[in-house]
Amino acid sequence: MKTYKFMLITLSVLFTWAASGQQAINSELTQLVSRSFTYNPRISELQQNVMIQEERMDVARTYLLPSVSASGSYNYVAPVSQINFPVGPGVTQLLRFQPNNNINFGLGFNYQVLDFGRARANVEKTKTEIQQSKDNLEYNKAQLAAQVATIYYGIAYLKSAITVQDSVLSSLAQTKRQAESKLKNGDALELDVLTINSNIDAEQNRKVELETLLDKQRTLLMYSTGVSSINESISDFNFIPGAATGSNEELAKRAEQTNLDFKMAEQRNSLTMHDWNINKRNYYPLISIVGNAGVRNGYQPDMDAVRFNYLAGISISAPLFQGGRYRQQKQLFEATNTLNNLSIATLKRNYERDIAQATADINSYTARLVNVKGQINQAQKALEQTNSRYKNGIAIQVEYINALTTLQRIELSALNFEYQRCLGQIELARILGSKWW
Repeated sequence: MKTYKFMLITLSVLFTWAASGQQAINSELTQLVSRSFTYNPRISELQQNVMIQEERMDVARTYLLPSVSASGSYNYVAPVSQINFPVGPGVTQLLRFQPNNNINFGLGFNYQVLDFGRARANVEKTKTEIQQSKDNLEYNKAQLAAQVATIYYGIAYLKSAITVQDSVLSSLAQTKRQAESKLKNGDALELDVLTINSNIDAEQNRKVELETLLDKQRTLLMYSTGVSSINESISDFNFIPGAATGSNEELAKRAEQTNLDFKMAEQRNSLTMHDWNINKRNYYPLISIVGNAGVRNGYQPDMDAVRFNYLAGISISAPLFQGGRYRQQKQLFEATNTLNNLSIATLKRNYERDIAQATADINSYTARLVNVKGQINQAQKALEQTNSRYKNGIAIQVEYINALTTLQRIELSALNFEYQRCLGQIELARILGSKWW
């Protein structure tokens, strides 16, 4: 019976914690979450994507700067056009229209002095993409943190359930010894011993099932964090990620402000606007300053002499007709913008549903934990009385086993209620976008 007293003390710790409203997050859990961020390749992939987006920003900014290019060519041409040109009475001179050896080297300059915001619109779009990639990284970290927390407390629950199961097996073993002693004295039947053995086998099978589930959870923990086990005991079986109080409507509004899923949805809408700003500016004129300087040959009268040359000017280009592309792109933008707004509305509705379900679970299991405390006390007293009557030969062995099983089921229910409430808190923290790690 000492084992049951230990379990009651442990459960009392749980109820005391539940009443105190402790806000601290388990330190071992936060360490595991931090480890998962470096261990999980998905997080590394998203971090690399942030770096790529930042590089794209540097590329986008280069379109605001002038460009200088170098060019060079050499061509040998034969034959070349030529003519004997009279330069005096009876005197002619061979005149070539291009040299055989054509040389041309130079530097080109181009600067868009007026592009009607094309380059700036690309820069603004890239800024939004960088922020979106950063937010996506943090959003996936939050999902991974919730996954690790679920696995962590799953392990804590199964370890606690196995502890309860061990206490049941210990009591059944003690009952078996008592029955065997009574059988030797002729105060019990062999059927009583066989029945106890059957119950022991059944409880052993339940323990094996719990141990199998525990091994699976440890495998998931290894896959997520690189760690295969946890050290904390049931007294640390809690998860309260800050104050999640208020009505469901208030929590839904809070989720819209803090959950990055909403922010990324708004960013998708912004990117659609950026795309439209970029596309419609393609129908505006483009004014550039152009220049070129270098050396080349082919000038009269000495066609083979290499001479310095340059040019400078202004280039203007404007689209006149592109087959109604502007109208089609505008219709596409409006349809996409409508789709984005509908997606945000759907997202809000889904989060309202998820918040209502999470809070309902938390409230339900909190109420059950209050009720189950009295059930445990009653079942414990019933077991003690049945055990005393069984030892004195008043109660039969089946009555004791029933009382023992009843207490076990209630204790496991208490653990399950605590675990399920914990899962509800983890889910609510994920929905609200709480950064608890």
